[in-house]
Amino acid sequence: MQKNIDVHDSSKFLDIQRLFKELSAIRADMISEEVRGAARLAKVHPSHQASARNLLHYLALRRRDLRPLQFSLAELGLSSFGRAESHVLAALDATLRALHRLSKSIGFPSGNVTEIKFSQSWLNHNESRLGSVGSERRVRVMAPYTWRSR
Repeated sequence: MQKNIDVHDSSKFLDIQRLFKELSAIRADMISEEVRGAARLAKVHPSHQASARNLLHYLALRRRDLRPLQFSLAELGLSSFGRAESHVLAALDATLRALHRLSKSIGFPSGNVTEIKFSQSWLNHNESRLGSVGSERRVRVMAPYTWRSR
């Protein structure tokens, strides 16, 4: 049974505000992770810079338990980030924009908004990092890895 959501309901408004704040904090963590990883990113070949930044964003997202957040987003019909691996920051920004539209009184953070841009180079980077897709499988799994200074 489909549940209708009244965004004028004060409890839903508070949920939307809470989600917006929580996602904004996660976004700030992603950007902080990119800044902290600047030295490592500088060592990455220029053609792989965007992928390396995306990996840092992915790690920042997945280091926390997202299940309560995912459930709340799903109740609103929004992304639960289940397929956000290829453009993590852009997926989060799209969800923030949707929350903003649900409640016009919540301001969207200023600054650049990341766009999802699929490209052949991104697919080629996957080939070089993960190998070619086998004939029996069409999926790959990206598992978080903790970087440590040596």
